[in-house]
Amino acid sequence: MIATGSINCPKCGHAQEERLDCRKCGVVFSKYYALHPPGRLDIAGVAEESSVKKPSEPDQATVISDLQQQVRELSARFAEIEFEKAERSQLRTDLKNLDRRLQDMLDRMALQLEQFESGLRSRLPRRQSTNRVFICLRSLND
Repeated sequence: MIATGSINCPKCGHAQEERLDCRKCGVVFSKYYALHPPGRLDIAGVAEESSVKKPSEPDQATVISDLQQQVRELSARFAEIEFEKAERSQLRTDLKNLDRRLQDMLDRMALQLEQFESGLRSRLPRRQSTNRVFICLRSLND
């Protein structure tokens, strides 16, 4: 006895559980239905199909099975996208934190540089410092 979620292959008629392809002949159901829509007579396959009874249209179980598979695929893709979105959000947060740390380090280095320069100025003799001011003023006047 076949389970309630069973389908028949549209090509060979093999009864089986819900699947995307036939266990017996290997035909992929969605491709078969794309090439052989219900109600269209396939002249090339008439001799082959004369011995096998072909359903005129897909049964509800096959359609439901295909739809369920599509829903599973879409759900998996949605989960992947949500995961990527969370990763991007985490990367953005990490980047902002690194940017803040870099700015803090630059501020500290600028302060240290100012302190270093002021320490150098205080060590220069007064006369050299005064000469420097006069040279700067002269260059401005020229």
